[in-house]
Amino acid sequence: MPWTERSLMNERMIFVAACLAGEGTMSARCAHAGISRKTGHKWLARYHAEGAVGLRELSSARHTQSHLIAPSMADRLLLRRRVRPSWGPRKLLARLSLDDAAACAASGLAAPSLPAASTVGDLLRRHDLTHKRRRLPPKPFGTKAALTAADAPNQSWAMDFKGWFRTGDGVRCEPLTITDGFSRYLLGVSGHAADHGGGGAGGADCRVPAAWHAVGTSVR
Repeated sequence: MPWTERSLMNERMIFVAACLAGEGTMSARCAHAGISRKTGHKWLARYHAEGAVGLRELSSARHTQSHLIAPSMADRLLLRRRVRPSWGPRKLLARLSLDDAAACAASGLAAPSLPAASTVGDLLRRHDLTHKRRRLPPKPFGTKAALTAADAPNQSWAMDFKGWFRTGDGVRCEPLTITDGFSRYLLGVSGHAADHGGGGAGGADCRVPAAWHAVGTSVR
């Protein structure tokens, strides 16, 4: 024997019929139907107000759409956009705000509320008044030169700023170091102010013994 199919509408009709017949208490009828007392009273009130039609499932969509633009406001935005194709949502709203302020000052009426910039952007997209910008690939930061491999001491030196710290008088100090690329020996270190010319390590001077300058073949 096949299973009997029972829809939600039939279950609600059976529940309402049991309520109208006075079978048991409300708590017992709701427990038998697998619903709460609040839901049971809701379906019973709908049946008394609308009959069997009131037991149908209603839409859960909003009754109002607060994010929609008024037709008059949409026409003003679209007209201004067609006159100024290069203006974006923020500039369009700024222009309309100035126009409304001048009109309200003359008439004494309150200025209408303006939509959000994102809502104006959606409006322009729906009317094909925007174009997607082609994203360019990111440009590499600076130029990367091949590092010189050191096979012995003093063949390659590395010059670099090693972070920064505040001195006792609150001045920002950036230490500049020179290190041997083979032995990692620290050849020199000096402190510099935060503004060292913007040219990186090349814009500062890290003092090392003058005799060492002749043996270093490359500095990176």
